[in-house]
Amino acid sequence: MGQNYSHRLPSMSSSDASNSIKAVEKVDKPDIQYSNSSKEKVEKQATVSLANGAKTEENLSMAVEVAKEGKENKLKKPHRYDDIIKEADKTLQGYSEEIKYWIEERTGYNCFMLFARALLITWGDDRYWSWLIMRDNSNGDIEVARLIDVCWLEVRGNFNSSYLTPGVTYEVMFIVMMEPGYGLAVPVNLKLKLPTGSIAERREVLREKPLWQWFELKVGEYMASAELSGEIIFSLEETQGGQWKRGLVIKGVIIRPKN
Repeated sequence: MGQNYSHRLPSMSSSDASNSIKAVEKVDKPDIQYSNSSKEKVEKQATVSLANGAKTEENLSMAVEVAKEGKENKLKKPHRYDDIIKEADKTLQGYSEEIKYWIEERTGYNCFMLFARALLITWGDDRYWSWLIMRDNSNGDIEVARLIDVCWLEVRGNFNSSYLTPGVTYEVMFIVMMEPGYGLAVPVNLKLKLPTGSIAERREVLREKPLWQWFELKVGEYMASAELSGEIIFSLEETQGGQWKRGLVIKGVIIRPKN
């Protein structure tokens, strides 16, 4: 049976694959715990801080077991595994906060989660958004972005597609939650720009979503290629309606193989 390794970048956490993000993860209102201090994160024993130079041979030489039909299991390192680990020293792609990397147990494909701090949020200061610590069943204590009040909603991110496993179709999803609010009856625009320059767009009405429950907003799909790689750029925005908006919490963006 294969093993799964999960890493936080720059802090890498070795958690089980069964803890990876679910498509819909319910959070009951009484169990949601917010804290205004981003310094209250709990460090688990399994965490290895690459940013502080705490490296171990065991963590750097991890490989995934891939079961071959009718043959013995073989050990195989995931795509660009060593490069990803090296990049963790200076934080992946220069981001200053959390990016989670793990390997899909069944396939050995690379997966990534960009938490809210890895995204560019327009007007993302304390006046329009609050940055809170929230207990998450899959990832422990994480920092989320909670919308206070904006009329210009714009959240963007980018990722180097060369870290994705070639030949695999990936889904790009925002993971968000709705709270009681206003101004979100107008559809938000979800956009994915590929290294080829092509753009996929779709629209979603957030007001129709259930409250107090994490859900995914699909931005688009991308077939990873070793020959044609580059940045993929994704965004969630509503800048045309002019309404003031409140009631959105952003966990981040997940980039994972399409099932």
